[in-house]
Amino acid sequence: MGYHLGVDLGTTYCAAAVHRNGHAEIVTLGNRASSVPSVAYVREDGEILVGESAERRASGDPGRSAREFKRRVGDPVPIVTGGQTFAPEELMALQLPPIIRLATERQGEPPSAITLTIPANWSEHRRRIFTNAVSSDHLPPLNIITEPEAAAIHYAENERIEPGEIVAVYDLGGGTFDTAILRRTTDGFEVLGQPEGIDRLGGIDFDAAVYSHVNRTLDGTLDDLDLDDTIVTSGLAQLRVSCVEAKEALSEESDTEIPVMLPGLRTEIRMTRSELEAMIRPALSDSIGALRRALSSANVSPEDVTVVLLVGGSSRIPLVAQLVSTEFGRPVAVDAHPKHAIALGAALSPHPAMAASPAAPVSSAPVVASPTPPIQQAPPVEPTPAAVQAPAAEGSAPVAAAFSPPDQRKAGSAMSLPLVGGIVALLVLAGSAFFLLSNGDGGTETAAALNATTATTTAADTTTTAADTTTAAPTTSEAPTTTTTEAPTTTSTTTTTLPPNPCDALNAPFVCMDDITVDPNGTLSIRFSPVGFTPNISSDHIHFFFNTPQIMENLLNAGTGGPNAQSWVVWDVPNPATPFTLEQARASGATELCALIAGSLHTVNLGTGHCTDISDLLG
Repeated sequence: MGYHLGVDLGTTYCAAAVHRNGHAEIVTLGNRASSVPSVAYVREDGEILVGESAERRASGDPGRSAREFKRRVGDPVPIVTGGQTFAPEELMALQLPPIIRLATERQGEPPSAITLTIPANWSEHRRRIFTNAVSSDHLPPLNIITEPEAAAIHYAENERIEPGEIVAVYDLGGGTFDTAILRRTTDGFEVLGQPEGIDRLGGIDFDAAVYSHVNRTLDGTLDDLDLDDTIVTSGLAQLRVSCVEAKEALSEESDTEIPVMLPGLRTEIRMTRSELEAMIRPALSDSIGALRRALSSANVSPEDVTVVLLVGGSSRIPLVAQLVSTEFGRPVAVDAHPKHAIALGAALSPHPAMAASPAAPVSSAPVVASPTPPIQQAPPVEPTPAAVQAPAAEGSAPVAAAFSPPDQRKAGSAMSLPLVGGIVALLVLAGSAFFLLSNGDGGTETAAALNATTATTTAADTTTTAADTTTAAPTTSEAPTTTTTEAPTTTSTTTTTLPPNPCDALNAPFVCMDDITVDPNGTLSIRFSPVGFTPNISSDHIHFFFNTPQIMENLLNAGTGGPNAQSWVVWDVPNPATPFTLEQARASGATELCALIAGSLHTVNLGTGHCTDISDLLG
């Protein structure tokens, strides 16, 4: 009869479960834990490691590792690490074959069917890209359901939910937030209205808030450390682990101590639960707003909801249940396995390939609201000699799966850029920078409309994902510099004309720069239009920046502190903005000025703004 494998490819961790003979259980993927980190590491010989082995190598050599790539699925800008380029969805797909191999070893046979989960708020573009990335002729039949559906299915396995009853799922995981309203049917669940989500909200952002607390307490000492010193990088890696442990401890305790063990600096930093809650409350308020919007789109009032189900490891933070309960006045249930609920629900979900099996869970029909059909016929992933190594179980052989190196991948994959001499070029700027900043949907039309130009930069073994060494809180001043001591460089006001409708292809919220003016004193004045949001420094606001190589090579990290923080200006009011002077633009070597929306933790969101050529102003 076989068994059904459910897999949750998460932002920070991957988990899997099997359903066999009416029983579902978690598959142990690691040597020390049931789940494994969502990390990829490129060795010098080109071998790609994932999971625990990748995590071990990445702690001492973060420049050859990549993580949090799930947040960037659909982003056309490649991830550069270890001298190779990858599309974000490719790195997600690399996590899957080792999981299947481990399940096969533990069960003694391959799975009869596999169900994967995705965020409910992903666009069709992102779903399609992910589906193509994970598909292969060498895999059993695949089905894809949304993460809230999987959570609801697992909850219904343990708690009685009658047909017609409504469940609101609040899924706060390691890197993303997802919420959806589901109604129980006779054969599963159906999604009501439009699911909502926040791509860049999760446990890793709260970890960064704890790290920021440590850095502030140490008067910014962490920003001045020599990151080329292996002892320093090792100490910082351990500090980040301690920050995660402190965050988790504050869910049970009122205060905790964070050890700092760095060259010339050995101390402990005290942190209280109230301090953590004050830092993360604005972001959690955003999640409450998303749940409220999901209810409204489903035409469901809070009184109609049977239970609000909290899933995801970060949902165990006490403030989460407090805010949800206070806002909606409904029963709140924290899943007994918040970290594993998605994988267990995926294993329990109906799968077309298992429909004839007497052990089929919940019902023999597919879940009504599955976002994509079964993908047995999707294009395969071509195997090549480049191995992907995952940690093997005690006493067992290593688990490996073959995947293509970048230069041998299918020509039809527009997400990969070839590697030439180990140096990566082509970070997209100008109109192409709209590609870089767009969320993928409508990107082709945008590039054409802007008549894109391309500039090149060189990145040596760096990654454009959120690197471990740049997660400190922003050090940029909220009062942007607007004057210069240099003599005026212009004698009259000059205005640059922006491309027509530069933001047409973006989905709200976004910020659109309308025009840029240089006054006689050389101050750049940017008139902008915020669409779908009201700029507020404590929630969604604007980050202005130049397209300098340092910024563009590390786009996702530059807004959150670290060595590039001084190049960003945080802005909410007034409009027009006056963040820079002409001399600053010239000194930076920039050719373009860019804008993106950032959230309460100052992490910028791709697809919320654009760049524009300022060469005519530079003269």
